Amino acid sequence: MNAAKELARLLGARRVSVKPADLARVSRDFAGHDLGRALCVVLPASTEDVRKTVLWARKARVALTPCGGLTSFWAATRVAGRVALDMRAMSKLVSTDPVEGTARAQAGMTVAALDAALAKKGLTLAAAPDGFGDATLGSLAANDTVAGLGQFAGPASGQIVGLEVVCGTGEVLVTGASAALGGLPAFAREGLPDPTGLFLASEGTLGGVTELTLRAAPKPV
Repeated sequence: MNAAKELARLLGARRVSVKPADLARVSRDFAGHDLGRALCVVLPASTEDVRKTVLWARKARVALTPCGGLTSFWAATRVAGRVALDMRAMSKLVSTDPVEGTARAQAGMTVAALDAALAKKGLTLAAAPDGFGDATLGSLAANDTVAGLGQFAGPASGQIVGLEVVCGTGEVLVTGASAALGGLPAFAREGLPDPTGLFLASEGTLGGVTELTLRAAPKPV
């Protein structure tokens, strides 16, 4: 089995890499820990790309590791012998809802990039979940943690309203209690049973987060 060739046929050559630079990037975190050598790097552009990759991996019995900004200091990620999902290409602000006070964005977007995009719409994150803004939004859910100056803002879970997750079966799950109300977008986690908490701090073991809905507030003048 050649994982890179099979995934290139499935997703397109642009979405799969075995370039030394790409393999090297996912092999070390911010602190320089050796995370191993991946079979290849997949750069999904959409939830559908992630879903196709998960279904392929399930059939091929190959493990996947989602990778964001790799800003960890404690070697939280391993890619050795696995396919690395480099989520950074999924970095768009999808929508905002000033009335509900929420923003929906792709998991590969950094905290700083999201806050900058929200500022153009007169909004800001409810608090600073990451001290320097280099961490990706997906990592906020995967670790349910904060770093640096953001540690005074409380856990990331306090700002996450809902998630879009590709489960290990290939099923795409949208969480957030309000998402159960006739297909409405997530705008609340309270009031109805909600599986969002199952994925927080799961380190990607229960599914790959592709989008997040977070609380956003009017930007102070």
